[in-house]
Amino acid sequence: MVVLALLAEANAIKIFNIFNPSGFVEVGFNEFKAKNNHWPGLLNKIAFTLIAIGTLIWGYGDIPFINA
Repeated sequence: MVVLALLAEANAIKIFNIFNPSGFVEVGFNEFKAKNNHWPGLLNKIAFTLIAIGTLIWGYGDIPFINA
């Protein structure tokens, strides 16, 4: 779960770099950015949540089964 979340984070960074180019862009870029600019932040939050949940399961997932 943590590995998949880290891969999602890497893709969120790639998308962020697409939305913030360092050179010249085409004419319709501002409309595209206004329409889709929420995706990098949303993917970043989802990836962080998955990393946190995966880390908790990885670290403490055996505690409920100690007395079983």
